[in-house]
Amino acid sequence: MCRKNDTPTYEALITALIARLGADDELTELFLSDGGDPIRSALCLRLICAVNRLAMAESARWLTAYYPIFGGHTDPERVVPAFLDFLRANLAAVREEMRMPVQTNEVGRAAPLSAALNQVALTLDQPLHLLEVGASAVSTSSWTATSSPAATPTGDRRTHRCG
Repeated sequence: MCRKNDTPTYEALITALIARLGADDELTELFLSDGGDPIRSALCLRLICAVNRLAMAESARWLTAYYPIFGGHTDPERVVPAFLDFLRANLAAVREEMRMPVQTNEVGRAAPLSAALNQVALTLDQPLHLLEVGASAVSTSSWTATSSPAATPTGDRRTHRCG
């Protein structure tokens, strides 16, 4: 999904986390101590969100250096070691933060939003752009709608780009 949505930072982080399972005792224990189904409980997402929330609270330099949303530049080769170092240094806090649920229903939230934004674009006969910030911005940001009555038989032309 990360590759499809062109989010190389998260692709690199998830790949690195998976590669360390079984080889890194602390990380493996962190994943296994959760007790829930890793897919249904969004374990990897909760871990990344926990680290990111803590890093934002501390204004961690690596976050602002390697996350474009904070003015940084995408650099998967450098963000992975920085992320893992921060994770290890804040293991207890990360474990606590991982108890917080995350929103994973982007499709459910985006469907009515898409319909509403397309209607607004059609009514105004102007392009409409939406920039989402927050935890789900990775998967639903950079949404663009353009509508034109002549675009399709139903009168709706839209483009949609995630990530």
